[in-house]
Amino acid sequence: MNNLSIIRQRSRILIVLWGLLGLSVGWAQQPLLVPGHLSAPTVPLAGYTYSYEDLSGDTLPLVVIQKQPFVPYHYTIEDKARIFPHPLIIHWLRFRLQNTHPTDTLRCVFNTGMNANLKIWADGQLVATRGEMIRPYSSPVGRAAQLLVLPPNTGHTYYVRQLDRVRLTDPLPPVLQTEYEHVLVSYMRAGLALPLLASLCFIIGFLFFVSLFAAYQFYLLRDRAFLYYALYAFLGAMPVLVMVNFRFGLGLPLFPMAFGLRAEHFSPVVMLCYGLFISRLIDLKNTDLRLWRVVKALLWVLAGLSVMMEFQILTGRLLFSDNRVYIYEGLPGWLLVMALFVAVWRSKTPLKPYLLLGIGGLAVLFFFPSVSTLYFDKLLPMRMDLFLNYPPFFMALGLGFDALCFAFALAYRSRLTELEKAQLQIQYTHELEAELNRRTGEIETQSRLLEQQHLQQAQDVFDRRVAETEMTALRSQMNPHFIFNCLNSIKLYATQNDAEKASDYLSKFSRLIRLVLENSRSERVTLQNELDTLRLYLEMEAMRFKEKLSFQIRVEPGIDAQFLELPPLLLQPYVENAIWHGLMHQPEGGTVMIQVVQAQYNCISITISDDGVGRARAAELKSKSANNRKSFGMKLTSDRIALINQLYQTQTSVVIHDLVTADGLAGGTEVVLTIPV
Repeated sequence: MNNLSIIRQRSRILIVLWGLLGLSVGWAQQPLLVPGHLSAPTVPLAGYTYSYEDLSGDTLPLVVIQKQPFVPYHYTIEDKARIFPHPLIIHWLRFRLQNTHPTDTLRCVFNTGMNANLKIWADGQLVATRGEMIRPYSSPVGRAAQLLVLPPNTGHTYYVRQLDRVRLTDPLPPVLQTEYEHVLVSYMRAGLALPLLASLCFIIGFLFFVSLFAAYQFYLLRDRAFLYYALYAFLGAMPVLVMVNFRFGLGLPLFPMAFGLRAEHFSPVVMLCYGLFISRLIDLKNTDLRLWRVVKALLWVLAGLSVMMEFQILTGRLLFSDNRVYIYEGLPGWLLVMALFVAVWRSKTPLKPYLLLGIGGLAVLFFFPSVSTLYFDKLLPMRMDLFLNYPPFFMALGLGFDALCFAFALAYRSRLTELEKAQLQIQYTHELEAELNRRTGEIETQSRLLEQQHLQQAQDVFDRRVAETEMTALRSQMNPHFIFNCLNSIKLYATQNDAEKASDYLSKFSRLIRLVLENSRSERVTLQNELDTLRLYLEMEAMRFKEKLSFQIRVEPGIDAQFLELPPLLLQPYVENAIWHGLMHQPEGGTVMIQVVQAQYNCISITISDDGVGRARAAELKSKSANNRKSFGMKLTSDRIALINQLYQTQTSVVIHDLVTADGLAGGTEVVLTIPV
């Protein structure tokens, strides 16, 4: 049989004995008789009170409670140390108050200490609900007391339900006070507690300030150590604020719960941020993997406890019905503190003194209240007694001291970071000097190479200018060749006395001369300009040869003749060669076909074809004029193409094909020029 079963069995035996005792005295509970006013400022009510301990977990209504065996009230300080099976403890008190005065109304204050939830019934009617978490605080006598009013010659039987957490309960024996006495005592206690209030407010302000400062540092640096520290300081300030709120009756609406919100509810999430901060600060994950696994497991447990506490705060009810869960809920936090102390002790971080001082100070100050209550109770003045015998003050002091040590650790860490940056800057400067010397040598070597390249570029520029000069000379040679051919045609019409054709021919000749002169001054001309010049030349040759010559110029759709450019006077020699070498040896003449197509995206193909006698037959006829023209016009054009390729680094090419008819006879000549554009 375990200890809990033994305690339950003994509790049942005790209840039965007290029940038998209650039956022996009967239901004739002695009332407290008051003749219109209290005989003293404070009247103890314990001797007139019976109590019943509800172990059902707050599930029994008043009608059932009234039938339970109440026993004479008995209270000692050791009652708070009892282990209950349920996390909630419900004490019921029953007393009867009788006003015996025939004319005066009795007004007194019922006070039984602070409870999470206190309900009072008078003759079965609910008359008051008080407690730490009851809103609003409208009672003129505070949250822990209730004003009782009895008309003359009347009496009431009161039932009082006190609901608390087992670990947090701190009831006092019930008393009746005069209104003046209650207010006087409250103000006296408030005056004596002003230094305590000021100290706690200072700690709250300090924790909120450092949390805000750390949050701003995290915003600037994105260092998660500052984030964890900000959360730890902020969440550490919250339980202190809760304690101040309840201790001094500030009435702040802080997360109402049916069973009372205390500082312990923040403990898991505060310790979670505490562990994350120190682990991050000493880089525990990378320095001590085995210990990190232990700390990590404890952090997960604390995360689960934090979720449980959040659920209880939001819903206002406890998640577990077994009180052992709440008895040992602080154990993971203490284990984490010990594990972190060992981790910091074993680490080689320069922040070790600050961290050890903070962790040790937190543990000592949390342990000190039990020592102070044991050794200093009733030995000190009341003002100091309020400090030494108020355990939450030491918890707040421990949090503040710990946060201060950690603030020093973060400041020293920032200083170390600055020193490291300065050292890195010096090292970087030395590296830059070495790199500068190396680059200087490379630059000197590159300067010599660049000088040689400049000399080579100057030579290339000179060669290019020589090529341009040769191009200009070739164009100047080609212009007289055009003029010579055209003047021969004009001379022919003049000798034939054909004035109209001579005039037309002369008009076209002037236009042709103008185009030739304009094109000869340009490095490149548009395809449209080149074709217009070629069309004028062909029209003049067709007029001169009496309709023996016909021609066609076709440009593939999609080719922008106004945009594409090519060297001037490049096509005319091949057209002239087709007329004089291919067509003029046939009595009926022939046709010259010029086609322009887009061979590739960056070049065009120009095909010049005729249906003359072909190159082989022309060679047999050995026409002297043709030979002269061939040697002059075709050679110049061939030289121009070679210079163009050299000057512009292009691949202009010329391919000549001999055409044959279906009978296998010579059918003319085809010249294909591929010109990059």
